[in-house]
Amino acid sequence: MTVKNSSNQRKPNALDWAESSWLRWIHVALWTWINPILTIGHKQQLTEDDLFEVSSNDECNHLLNRLETIWQKNIHMDTWK
Repeated sequence: MTVKNSSNQRKPNALDWAESSWLRWIHVALWTWINPILTIGHKQQLTEDDLFEVSSNDECNHLLNRLETIWQKNIHMDTWK
C-alpha cells in the first residue's frame, strides 16, 4: 500500500536528515545504546540489572554539587538585591 498526500506524491522519509548529516551519528549512537534494552524488554520485563550503569558524571550527587556551586555564585549577584 502506497501512502500519498493530496498532491499525489509520496511523503518524504522522516529519517532523511540522518543519512547525510552529522546528526546521523547521534542517531546511530542512540540506536546502538537502546537497541539491546528494547530487545531484552521485548522478551521479558526489564529489571534494574538489565540497564547500564549511570555515568558518574550523570549521577544525582555530582549534578547537585555542580548546581550548588553555580547557585552560590549567583546568589551574590547585584540583580538579586
